[in-house]
Amino acid sequence: MAKSIKVIIGGKEYSLRGDNEKLIQHVAGEVNSQLRELGSRHGEESPITLTVLTALNLAERSVRDRTQKEVDTQYIIDEMNLMAELINDCIAG
Repeated sequence: MAKSIKVIIGGKEYSLRGDNEKLIQHVAGEVNSQLRELGSRHGEESPITLTVLTALNLAERSVRDRTQKEVDTQYIIDEMNLMAELINDCIAG
């Protein structure tokens, strides 16, 4: 059952709902960390711009990770198919 979880991002408290408090706190910490990092490098930008840049950076990381996972999965499938062919050749041969 989803429960209310309080997190602080960018100095503002948010009440989120979810089942895994540890995960939500971790994710909020990642967002807050990214927001702080961008704020320290681009302090002249508005809070909205920093928030959008944070979202874009985290989305880019997610897409990159997902793409790498797909590449890795395909590599494993290809290698397993090669092994299966070798085993079949040994059995038949």
